[in-house]
Amino acid sequence: MKYLMLIISIFVFTSCYNDVQNVRIHGTIADSISKKPLENVKVSIVCWNYGKTPDGSYTGKDSIIVTTNKDGHYKYNFEKGTFFEIKACNNGYKIGFKSDEIINNEVIINLDLIPNH
Repeated sequence: MKYLMLIISIFVFTSCYNDVQNVRIHGTIADSISKKPLENVKVSIVCWNYGKTPDGSYTGKDSIIVTTNKDGHYKYNFEKGTFFEIKACNNGYKIGFKSDEIINNEVIINLDLIPNH
């Protein structure tokens, strides 16, 4: 019984800090009032990963800036990740921001930007 508990403890500890593989982050950026999609918005995506750390600290990150298309859509694929940060910037709007854990390999984040009035 003692050895079984040790094996279970090791498995739980090591499985807590695993990166999700083949992460696809995508979504739509829209005007918060009109709800119309916004074209040519710069979207900064940072995808943090554990790598092989046993203590739960992030060892690396990948970052990219993409631009929304005419339908306000953006997307990017990362090899692996465990936490993301998204920031959307457009002239005439306040910066939109979202961050969270990556639970599965598809992350959908839609942001409504607030006009600067």
